[in-house]
Amino acid sequence: SPPHGPAPGCAELPSVGSSGHAGGNCKPCAFFYTKGCDHGVTCQFCHLCDSGEKKRRRRQKMLQKRALKVEANEASTCSGSSPDAPRPIAVLHTEGSADSP
Repeated sequence: SPPHGPAPGCAELPSVGSSGHAGGNCKPCAFFYTKGCDHGVTCQFCHLCDSGEKKRRRRQKMLQKRALKVEANEASTCSGSSPDAPRPIAVLHTEGSADSP
């Protein structure tokens, strides 16, 4: 039976890694727009993504991690379990001391 989808090397599938582009399941080729990709059709990375896509995705991932970290810090601060928060000192009362009832 004939292969499903476009053949690698055509305009719709310039590299093997471009196969997931339509669904957003690809990884952009870092070299395609800079020095040129040496792997061509056999490249495991997408040649259909825009030139700044790799940088945009990296920035987005970093911002998501930062937001999760801030969210986690706010949650731990609200619950009072912050490792930097001062802890109350336990005072033991002994019989016969001035503070005991």
